[in-house]
Amino acid sequence: MLFQFIKRLRFSLILMLVGFFLGSCQNLMKADATKFSVKYLIDREQSLEPAQLLQRLDSLSNWDRTSFNKMSKKHGNVWFHLDLPAGEIPRVLEFQTLNLIEFQAFLIKEDGELQLMALSNIPFSQNYSFRLNSSGRGVLILLKQQWGGIIRGFNLISIKTHEDQQLFRVLGTGLVMGLFLLSFLLTALVGWSQNQFWLLVIIINGLIGLLLEKKIYLLLDFSLDSEVYLKIFSVQLAINSMAYLRIIAEKTGFNCIKFQNYIKHFLSTVIITFMAIGFLAVEQEELLNIFTNPFQLNILGFIFVYFYCVMMLVASWKRRPHLHEFAVGFTVIYSLPFLSNLTVEGTLPPIFDLWNPDYRAIIPLILSIILYKDRELRLRSLTHLLEVQNRNKDLFLARTSHELRTPLAGMIGMCESILEKKSGLAAALVRKLEVAVNSGRRMNQLIGDITDFTNMRDGKLKLERRPANFSQIFQTMLPLVNPAIERKQLNLKAQIPDNLPKINVDENRIQQVLFNLINNAV
Repeated sequence: MLFQFIKRLRFSLILMLVGFFLGSCQNLMKADATKFSVKYLIDREQSLEPAQLLQRLDSLSNWDRTSFNKMSKKHGNVWFHLDLPAGEIPRVLEFQTLNLIEFQAFLIKEDGELQLMALSNIPFSQNYSFRLNSSGRGVLILLKQQWGGIIRGFNLISIKTHEDQQLFRVLGTGLVMGLFLLSFLLTALVGWSQNQFWLLVIIINGLIGLLLEKKIYLLLDFSLDSEVYLKIFSVQLAINSMAYLRIIAEKTGFNCIKFQNYIKHFLSTVIITFMAIGFLAVEQEELLNIFTNPFQLNILGFIFVYFYCVMMLVASWKRRPHLHEFAVGFTVIYSLPFLSNLTVEGTLPPIFDLWNPDYRAIIPLILSIILYKDRELRLRSLTHLLEVQNRNKDLFLARTSHELRTPLAGMIGMCESILEKKSGLAAALVRKLEVAVNSGRRMNQLIGDITDFTNMRDGKLKLERRPANFSQIFQTMLPLVNPAIERKQLNLKAQIPDNLPKINVDENRIQQVLFNLINNAV
């Protein structure tokens, strides 16, 4: 049973393992990192200068991830002091962050002089790096007052280790962008639907988020402050929440239930309201006393949507087996931010900080594949329907042919019986009766051709070949085209040698070919 379950969800599990691998790339080579002492001080008045802080180093508190890790507008500025151990030069100081924008760093030289450090604005990473080209006693880092951001830690690593990590990050970012683009192409190939629209919104939203979080916008010499950054993040989160809500409600069939539609609209209203409150809190300083981050309510709205979507997926597990991969992927991947948030709050140890924004590329890919599979199923269903209708057409033609032949056989038989007693009949009347018989036989053959058409399409057409005189074939067909020739006052001259040998053909088919050629010429 367990094996069948894993086999059914193998694609989703493989994608998640790839995602976890990408996330783990950012933590590679930690063994090479040098440990050192870190202290911090919150400057709510934002009045301290670097030189003043050097005189107050004894008043700084020891820092770890559980003591202080989230920036807020009410904190003002935050200072960090790092004691640099002796080591090889040059090396790289890596500041591990999430959504931090504005800060400065100063190198404390051996003589106590402060030197402003140049930030290595290297994209493809959420972290910031400083290259230490000279020795020093320590480093001061100033986090300027901003709306949000998370401090994860500091690493002192060699140049080679930093280059290797950067290579992994570039490759990981390229792979994630590739997954988003693959999802976009698969979704674009699907026939237009409401789900396709919302999935394209999620994919485009994810690409924008990737450009922001990996600081790829630095390649365009573009800069953001923390307020604009969090506003964009808030809009993205709200759009993604509503998009997933609508897609999952439609795919699980809950949108057909009136009460569930009310819940969907209520949650959408809540998300928009929470986003508006966040934007209002940016302008109204007194509201910041309630929230550490003005956009915390947006995260709360996403949590509501997440649990409601999981409820819909669980409730439709048996009825929608094709959604199993998406249900597992969505539930597992979007549970990771909750674990990471608990580590930020200090409830869980840092080992549970598993969330990486790169994982978001997996969900649109699974959804786009599901939509593409649904398209294939629809096409197969339509193909089957067309095949059934085609078989019904063939059956109709076969029965119609049979019904048409019955009265036609009577007319041909009647004319033939008159011709058997043609003595005493005028020559003109005899010719007309012969034309009527030949035309009847020709009509009978055309009716047979209806059946032959079906057989020819299926590759079952049979030709009755036997030796025949071409001149006789032509003379048999000639009365059928003479009326049309006479109406247009044309002359038909046929020059057929008398000593022409017999040919091995199907007489009826050759007559049909000659009739069509002459008729088209007339």
